[in-house]
Amino acid sequence: MRSRQGFTLVELLVVIGIIALLISVLMPALARARESGKAIKCSSNLRQIGQAIQMYVNENRGQLPYGAVAMTASKMITWDDLLNRYLGGRMDPDQQVEAVPTQGVPNVLICPSDTFDPISWGVAGSRRTYALNQSYSSSNQRGPFGKANADLYPSAPLNGWNITPIATAPFKNYKIAQLRSITKLIFATEYPTVDNIAGHSGKAVINLPSDRNNTASGYNGYLYGLHWRLTMYNYLFGDGHCEALQLSDTFGANPVTHAPGTASLPYGMWTIDPAD
Repeated sequence: MRSRQGFTLVELLVVIGIIALLISVLMPALARARESGKAIKCSSNLRQIGQAIQMYVNENRGQLPYGAVAMTASKMITWDDLLNRYLGGRMDPDQQVEAVPTQGVPNVLICPSDTFDPISWGVAGSRRTYALNQSYSSSNQRGPFGKANADLYPSAPLNGWNITPIATAPFKNYKIAQLRSITKLIFATEYPTVDNIAGHSGKAVINLPSDRNNTASGYNGYLYGLHWRLTMYNYLFGDGHCEALQLSDTFGANPVTHAPGTASLPYGMWTIDPAD
């Protein structure tokens, strides 16, 4: 009598069913693990940016870097240009003032969850996920990092360029000692729009949390978050620590009326003013 060889059809179907069940159980867990890994990598990027800001401050007599200064349409200096060498970049001074540098851009400027392609003025590898906090509203800069248009003069303070802000520009460049409790003050966060390009002043700073929802002309953004099923953003605070927070958790409240802040008018951690 010959012994039976192989599997019956029923046995094969049972094995396939078990494998399918295991896959259905494991796939969500693997997806969550990948998402968690991207969020952790993004948080690490922000902490490196925080360390670079501190190194810049130490070498510039306590002065914070400029958020962005646009001299002309093709000559700009942004915070990521100023921090380039601290972040492992290889830009020379001429590349630093290019509106869109084509090389020497450090990988730390990109969050792995940010998959937008650059629009027409960008080049491959030149996207930037992050922006510094300007918190500009009602013609007033409420955050620690300013942005301005400027005139250009040689042989002067900032990387060889003398920055003279136009009188009407909302531009303040603070020393870190001027800021209130930096442990609760946002320095940087994610600004994942297709036109956030390394070296370009356009999205170098974030004015309001609501700016992330700019969907005009295909400039798609995420209002509520880039991580944890698009419900949270990572935030770098002035003391160098990072937190993943829901958008509404960052709004604070009006210190006088106690009315809650909004995406269009945040208080608390978005502003340097202790009265806010």
